[in-house]
Amino acid sequence: MVLYVDGVAYPVRNEKETGDPVFTARLLKKTTDTVTLEFVAENVGPADSPYTVYIRPSAIAGRKDSPIEIFVEGGERGRTLAIGLTLTTLGTEGFFCDREAGG
Repeated sequence: MVLYVDGVAYPVRNEKETGDPVFTARLLKKTTDTVTLEFVAENVGPADSPYTVYIRPSAIAGRKDSPIEIFVEGGERGRTLAIGLTLTTLGTEGFFCDREAGG
């Protein structure tokens, strides 16, 4: 994922470099049919006015899709923000099917 601030790209990932975003995670919601996690990335964007990016994926019983809510807080007012989704190609991909569990 990439946060664009006034057209400048800021990757939302941690490469263990000084100034990289700091991530935390927690279980946000758990019911009989839904589990929602929250990943928080702090210090994303310009060093003088960083943003916090919230990522909330959910797994919902009976659904094949997984809704993901993303929102951004902080930073300097008046700037144009956009979120870019990126995909990484894996060198090797594996697929697991547990027939006893029905999947």
